[in-house]
Amino acid sequence: MASVVWPTFHALLVVSHVRCRRKSHIGSAWRQVLLYSSYLLDNQTMILRSQKFTKKVKTYKLNVEEYIGHGTFGVVYKGKDRAHDDRPVAAKEINAKIHPRVWSQNFEKLLHLRNENVLEIFDIDRDEEKGVVWFIMEFCPHGDLNSFFRKHNPAMDSRLKIIHGISSGVAFLHDKGIIHRDVKPGNILVASQDPLVVKLADFDLIKCLDEDYLTSAMSTNVGTLEFKAPEFFRRPKPTEKLKYHRTVDIFAGGLTYLAIIQHKEGQMWLIPRIETLQDHPDAFEPIGRLMWERENYNGPCVDIVDLQTECSPEIRRAKRLICDMTKADPNCRPKACVVKQRCEVKKRYCAA
Repeated sequence: MASVVWPTFHALLVVSHVRCRRKSHIGSAWRQVLLYSSYLLDNQTMILRSQKFTKKVKTYKLNVEEYIGHGTFGVVYKGKDRAHDDRPVAAKEINAKIHPRVWSQNFEKLLHLRNENVLEIFDIDRDEEKGVVWFIMEFCPHGDLNSFFRKHNPAMDSRLKIIHGISSGVAFLHDKGIIHRDVKPGNILVASQDPLVVKLADFDLIKCLDEDYLTSAMSTNVGTLEFKAPEFFRRPKPTEKLKYHRTVDIFAGGLTYLAIIQHKEGQMWLIPRIETLQDHPDAFEPIGRLMWERENYNGPCVDIVDLQTECSPEIRRAKRLICDMTKADPNCRPKACVVKQRCEVKKRYCAA
């Protein structure tokens, strides 16, 4: 019975949230209920998918032990790779019949990318007959940032290290011509606690661009609502297409950093909040949409963070970086490599 009730209830919440999302107070309330129902649905799904099974993917012999979670398109399991000394791996199964766009994605470009802050993908298996794509990936034992913060509520110096790791991962992908398009705390995994190492993961929505990726535009409306850049909410004319560039990763990264700094013990989710924007009392309304609706669209999003509050110098520097990353004009946002450099300065400052 539960296997039917919870998914049905969650689906009704999704529909209700979509219908009332333009009414800020009602939409916010529904969004919080929706997030909590997602959490319960994950737990219930974990119980339903706890069966063990064996799966062979190319040369990988997987003893799938348990359900980990799910991404944009698929379900992720924990397993052991018997062909490689029983090392733990994460195996992601994507149903391409439901998500046919995965056939056109150039996921192979992700194979064996080596960076401390990017999740490594060992192999990809496209089974066109069964309509399934399998990813064999590095396993991160400490979950994503949402669960990590719920359990540990890390100190501010650890949060700044996490921010530095994310900036390093995004800069590495951009340097390879890969745009993530869904940077958020749920897609950041904690690989190690001592030393603290985080990895950018969930590449379902990536876009691999050609050599001219600095100016290449994308048009598919993807990503997570709370972390979308203002340009996603632009309403083009019927003859126009939505256009955005790699800087959507910078904006989403800035909101992710904001959520990391703002998090307080007891909160279930890392969601950026507007603390000082008086004309929109709904603190959980998507920041990107509010910025698009504001008259001073071309200005920086200085209302997101209060630079005048009493805090340590490194926090003020991080907030200034967030303000630059979340500027409404995508052409005014810093490049990923510049964000990484500014985070490295903060890292050295904190170490001193």
